[in-house]
Amino acid sequence: MILTNYPITGHCIDWNKEKGFGWLAANDPIENFTGQRSGSGNKVFIHRNDIVGSDSLEKGDEVKFYLYGDERGLGAQRCQRAEDFNENDVSTENMAMAATQMYQPPEVKSVISIRVENMYIGALIGKKGVIIKKIQLDSGAKIDIVQEEEKDAKTKDPLRSRLINLTGTTVELQSVVRAIAKQLSENAQSQHSKIVFLIHQSKTGRLIGKKGANIKKIRGESNNVYVTISKEPITINDQPLITVACFGPAEDMKNSLDETVLQLVSIYKLMLQTYEQNTSDSNYDGDYRQSFGRQNYGNNYSNNYESSESLFP
Repeated sequence: MILTNYPITGHCIDWNKEKGFGWLAANDPIENFTGQRSGSGNKVFIHRNDIVGSDSLEKGDEVKFYLYGDERGLGAQRCQRAEDFNENDVSTENMAMAATQMYQPPEVKSVISIRVENMYIGALIGKKGVIIKKIQLDSGAKIDIVQEEEKDAKTKDPLRSRLINLTGTTVELQSVVRAIAKQLSENAQSQHSKIVFLIHQSKTGRLIGKKGANIKKIRGESNNVYVTISKEPITINDQPLITVACFGPAEDMKNSLDETVLQLVSIYKLMLQTYEQNTSDSNYDGDYRQSFGRQNYGNNYSNNYESSESLFP
């Protein structure tokens, strides 16, 4: 709900560069506005999407902004640095659109997992880690290549696969998966891309969707992308995990990878919600939370689903 049709002056008291949000302090009292949190004084939330002419602020910046309120408190929109303030920078159409927007808190980071063959790990990391560091920096996601046990590491079998955990927001995870797929494709000198995701066996049915609806979304309209879901689980850290391999032309794979990440993040968030609502669930396995994906996928969903061979070519 828009609370002011006139600009309020204030200054930035805190800014989180990584997450893209911060807090403003109004120069004049605003305690009586609807939406004010008790005890928060003149403190107002600001997100980078609500800054005009920039996407960040610095502590101490003098600003002018319009105030809105929702169930979470007070927020600033159409915020500009005071020296650059110009009411004409925001069109009437954008003002009307802003009036319908509600503050959305920063997205909680999710964890998804993939497998990459040993023969490609070195090229993915790069000399002194230069490639993997760049991918992390560009995407904003964290890449954790799980170390093999000493007895396994000694074998150095190039066809063995390593577990890689990826942590980030939905957009960050989509970006990092696309970057990894591109790097692996270049390493293999192929015009096709392949990524193998991992999901707990109990959640495979949800990933597939009713009558394969979600897999059809992943494959896309071109039908050039193949999705292969293993019939039998593999065991990692005593957990039954299913592999979900996506393979196809590099260009077609971009949207398919984005959709796969979207599906996996949705499952992860639902799992977190379920865990938070009932941390004493007997299906919860604390060891798995620590050892794979940082959280157990549980056994709350049916495992009755058709094999990939019967659903997809």
